Amino acid sequence: MKRLTTFFVAVVCLGAIHTKLVSQESSILIYHDISGSVMSDNDITDKAHQFVKRYLYTKLDSEPTSVVAGFLFANSGSVLNHKSYLYTPTSSEEDTFVQKARIIQGVRETLFEKNHSSNQTEILSSLRHILKEASKADSINIIYISDMVESSAIRQLQLHSMKDAQEKAMVDVAKLKSMYSLSKNSNTEARFLCLIPLEKGLTNENRNFQYIEEYWKSILSELFLHFTIQFQAL
Repeated sequence: MKRLTTFFVAVVCLGAIHTKLVSQESSILIYHDISGSVMSDNDITDKAHQFVKRYLYTKLDSEPTSVVAGFLFANSGSVLNHKSYLYTPTSSEEDTFVQKARIIQGVRETLFEKNHSSNQTEILSSLRHILKEASKADSINIIYISDMVESSAIRQLQLHSMKDAQEKAMVDVAKLKSMYSLSKNSNTEARFLCLIPLEKGLTNENRNFQYIEEYWKSILSELFLHFTIQFQAL
């Protein structure tokens, strides 16, 4: 599903015009929901860490990749809430292994080993930073470790029908665009993966979860021309 996009940039040198190739990197953003509704036991944290570890080992491969780790609490859209790492492909297997191990350990220390907690889940605000990263990358992968229930000043998410989900999504995305001057990304392929804690949503008989899925699909359709979103039990 990867797309390689190449841009030709004109460079003036000694009166002649030359061209050079400029390749954009891909990005992986990982957000951890540390609210009480998700951080209920160590088993969930361990499963999340193991998933992220396997995911990064697979995805960090043949192209430069920016890896960003952050939380879904107050100011989740702020650059101050993010820790960034850069993976650079190399022909050395040893260097590749060291790079991957360093990034995975850094993500673990940032997201899973510190004693953070929050009474809010600010998924909507994180979209501001995701759009910023998307403007620099050809493809972007986003992992949310969350029950995907927004709990913020923008929205205390409670949904009662598919129509309710769609209408509230339109109201909230309009707020986001107004607050942060956001515009729709039409170039980058954005792939969202929502890892739902085992005892939540996908694994119980919560009929309202389909409304949550519809809400986020409606939100993203207003911000990305090319996107996919998948919900998976953790």
